[in-house]
Amino acid sequence: MNYKAVFDVVSAHPSYPIDDATLTTWGNDKVVSVDKTELPNEDILAVILANRAEFTALSASDQQIVRDILYVGNSVPTTAGEPARDALVSIFGGVSNTIQSLAAAINQTLSRFEDAGISGDVEIADVTEARRRYG
Repeated sequence: MNYKAVFDVVSAHPSYPIDDATLTTWGNDKVVSVDKTELPNEDILAVILANRAEFTALSASDQQIVRDILYVGNSVPTTAGEPARDALVSIFGGVSNTIQSLAAAINQTLSRFEDAGISGDVEIADVTEARRRYG
């Protein structure tokens, strides 16, 4: 456990210092919205299949480009300006159900601890130890 990172998170609580149980709950709350830097191809395929009518309405060449994107690598970078991402947005259009569903799939909500790079569950004992070491 990275106790320094745990301490950095809990000491940012607006009412710090308060009890460890409250700090643990606050740190584990999933409230930080971030965008994934890539989306697995199987997630993209699931969205396309859920919106199959939009895919079948594409031209044969656009359908092939989508297939090519999915055949290369295991995921598609989701950062603006990435060629595969921009191609999908261009092909499906920014207001299509496919693109709206992909945008929702890119977004994820993390806990404050996860956002600080702490993996795994943070327990009250972890917060207590972090405060003992660094507080």
